[in-house]
Amino acid sequence: MSHTLKLVLTENELLVLQLSRPTRVTATSGRHWLTVDGRDICLGPDCRDATLPRGKVLIEGSGRLELSAAPDTRCPQPRLRLNTLSI
Repeated sequence: MSHTLKLVLTENELLVLQLSRPTRVTATSGRHWLTVDGRDICLGPDCRDATLPRGKVLIEGSGRLELSAAPDTRCPQPRLRLNTLSI
């Protein structure tokens, strides 16, 4: 069984997450801007998903996002674990 965190962001919201493991993020609607390790990632109609490394990620934009543990050959049933969730 895999775990998925579903988020809905509205304009002018900033979400900061501390990811404890590599995480797959998918934009199911809207446009989102993510910053992780000094790298900016834009998700929207043209590019819907990305794999994020562990660490702090800043997310802004509006629409829906889904986060799930990135596939890992060492872990047959990946789990998404968040150390800190700040809204």
